[in-house]
Amino acid sequence: MHYVCFKVKKSNKRTDDNIMKIVSAYAERQNTVYFTKLVPNAHTAAQDHNLSVSTYVKQEDKREVADITALNAEIERIVACEDVLRREIAAIVGRLKEAYRYGNWRGNNPSAGRKRLGEIYR
Repeated sequence: MHYVCFKVKKSNKRTDDNIMKIVSAYAERQNTVYFTKLVPNAHTAAQDHNLSVSTYVKQEDKREVADITALNAEIERIVACEDVLRREIAAIVGRLKEAYRYGNWRGNNPSAGRKRLGEIYR
């Protein structure tokens, strides 16, 4: 005697199509990766007659495969760009501090941007 084990997840819905797929696999004694496996009695006996489906039908690994080398290269590129931007920002802030210190924070002329009282209302 052989057992047919089916892997059915909580997210599976018992639709007519799913039921037909299970019945078809059972009737045809199919081995389908991540779904069914035909297991001989001797094999179940060796497993102490454990009929847990996960013992025979392995779950598909659907985790995203990451290219660590490419990710590290991207991180290095981002860090290099960040360093350049930090230096540029520090230079701009330094120039602003310097201009503000000497009262030249609105441009080259210390009185630039200032309006005489009569010009305000024109």
